[in-house]
Amino acid sequence: MAKIFPSLDEITNGRVKPQAGEQYLLEALSKGLDDTYEIYFQPLLNGDLPDIVVFRYGFGVYIIEVKDWDLNAYGYNIEEVYSNKKYFLRDYMYIKNKDQRILPPMNQVREYRKNIMEIYCFTYYQKLLFYKLESKFKQMPNPNTLIQTAVYFHRHDQSYIKNFFTIQSTDQDEQKQINSLPNRYVKLYGNNGITKLINDIKKYTSTNKIKNFKEIFDEVALLLRPSADFFEQRLAVSDDKLDKKQKELSNYQKGMIKKVKGKAGSGKTLTLANIAIKAFKDTQDIVLILCFNITLRNKIRDFISRQYGKSTKNNFLILHFHDFLKKIKNNHNIVISYEKTERAKYQ
Repeated sequence: MAKIFPSLDEITNGRVKPQAGEQYLLEALSKGLDDTYEIYFQPLLNGDLPDIVVFRYGFGVYIIEVKDWDLNAYGYNIEEVYSNKKYFLRDYMYIKNKDQRILPPMNQVREYRKNIMEIYCFTYYQKLLFYKLESKFKQMPNPNTLIQTAVYFHRHDQSYIKNFFTIQSTDQDEQKQINSLPNRYVKLYGNNGITKLINDIKKYTSTNKIKNFKEIFDEVALLLRPSADFFEQRLAVSDDKLDKKQKELSNYQKGMIKKVKGKAGSGKTLTLANIAIKAFKDTQDIVLILCFNITLRNKIRDFISRQYGKSTKNNFLILHFHDFLKKIKNNHNIVISYEKTERAKYQ
């Protein structure tokens, strides 16, 4: 039986209840995979919120987005748009009775994969660049194969899912473009395809890749399961003690608005860290910290860790502003508008 984090009991009895599809899939995966697999339910990856991540150290990662949607209330379409002086095809979904567009869940799971590969795991990104540069000259293992993606639709079977997301064009060139859309590489499963999903996970995580990608697996493991022991054993650094003014500025009240100014090294970040800790202790909920400088994120997290003395991964969400907007768009299926062409096909 696979290991689940948090446990099924903690998930079932937690404050945020899992959707029926999430509960069903978690139970099926835990029974269908052996104890070399780790299953993470809604891990908080610095703002990204994938539903389920299956991880087998040394073998691979499988990210699954779960939807309990009744697709009869939705439509699926492909259009030609114009952006950055280029024409390209993109697919989208829409709610029929609201005439409202939403991002297909395939986009969501692809974005999670991309962020792990290019942002959260630096060694992974290096390996990808090296592969692009060198693979043309000599045979090299492809790091792109380490992470697979899928979407599970709990309320429909495989046949319905296939028909819903299939669009045909009479133009052969257009059909080639449709078939080559990035979302076509995300596997789709219905409620009668659980066995096939489990078999696919086993298939893509059957070859041991630790020889070529050990550093990547170490980074992904740290991303999903950071060592709590390291933080638990740390004590607040002695020179981080607050002076009288900093203690006064660190007072926290719900709904407060506070502006703190000071020269470099005056303790602004330290003060912010203590306010965030007090806010978490008061609300017992995730504290969001936004900054405009991407390089500040690690510094702020380090200050909080030293003051809090515990793992901060699931308690403090630290993002720069533009990354925050990007994640909100992806997590809530929000579509960015482009200039449409006159060729509004496939309706």
